[in-house]
Amino acid sequence: MEPRPPRDDTDVADPRQHGFVVNGLLHELRKRKIVAADYTGTTLRENLGLELPAGKAPARRS
Repeated sequence: MEPRPPRDDTDVADPRQHGFVVNGLLHELRKRKIVAADYTGTTLRENLGLELPAGKAPARRS
């Protein structure tokens, strides 16, 4: 049987996989503090705990 192409970028091969990742795997990773439960920064760099490169100012949003 040929694998079907995804309908869009949110499509998964089996809907149960989404449930497993969201309700099982993600929950376990958060419990073990491998994945943050909440992101407090406003940028990916802040959420990863990375410093700004020397001489760079944070982008300002209006």
